[in-house]
Amino acid sequence: MPPVRSIPDVATTSRSSRARTSSRGGPARPKAVALKQIEAIVRPEKLDDVTRALTDLGQGGLNVTRVKGHGAQGGVRQMWRTKEYLVDLLPKVRIVAVVADSDLDATLEAIVSAARTGHIGDGKIFVSPIDDAVRVRTGDSGVSAIHGESDVRQLPERSALVDAEAS
Repeated sequence: MPPVRSIPDVATTSRSSRARTSSRGGPARPKAVALKQIEAIVRPEKLDDVTRALTDLGQGGLNVTRVKGHGAQGGVRQMWRTKEYLVDLLPKVRIVAVVADSDLDATLEAIVSAARTGHIGDGKIFVSPIDDAVRVRTGDSGVSAIHGESDVRQLPERSALVDAEAS
């Protein structure tokens, strides 16, 4: 009978004694600052107010998607050619942004104050943890991937754009 080899139990082996590697095969990056993903479902007419509030806060990156759904608002009854129809999936807008943990409360407050009308159907906000973020262009990770100094760019003044179009 061959000799029995002892295989170390991964659960009991300390993390420091194992080599740390990333999923891409290289050395693991240090743990990044905690990030949160905010997903806000709001009324379409409040999109400009919410994006303006986030821009004023310094939150530059966000994604916007048109969606349909219903919650407590249910649906609305509409008349078309003398018949009544129930429209139960109402148009909404989904805004997704990733922020640092330290910016979470201010960002949530900005979204709530900009989107609130006080009526049923104002929307919902969901917050989820994000393990990491990587900027594809530069390889920056963590908070620097969402608020990197290299991402700041100077836009021409509006008057310069108008002058350029006029000539």
